[in-house]
Amino acid sequence: MSCTKFTVDLHEAEPHSDLKWRYFKFLYLLDPVGEGDEKVGNIQMSSFTGLFYVDWEHVPGDDEFQWRSFDSYEKALKFVRSNILKWWQQYHTFEQDNELDDDNDWGESCLTASERNPFMH
Repeated sequence: MSCTKFTVDLHEAEPHSDLKWRYFKFLYLLDPVGEGDEKVGNIQMSSFTGLFYVDWEHVPGDDEFQWRSFDSYEKALKFVRSNILKWWQQYHTFEQDNELDDDNDWGESCLTASERNPFMH
């Protein structure tokens, strides 16, 4: 069994001024496997509580890994950095060739890490 190796180079991007009301920062892995940058998710700040929330890409909204709150941006970012490999292994998706899945109505298909390796858990 082989394992994809990549460098964890997390980049924080400022949202456009039109989106700042909702997003504090966008988070990307910079070209982790040579196929371009991968969006990890974003950090949002509640204007009511002042708490920061991590919103991961490809993680269902009801998953316990999603929507953790922190009292500072630095703590939220530390949580992302310490859990980036878990996110990559369990939630990151890869697109399949469309030829492999002709029944797909969306024209694209993706597999989660769990679907690629059902014995991971």
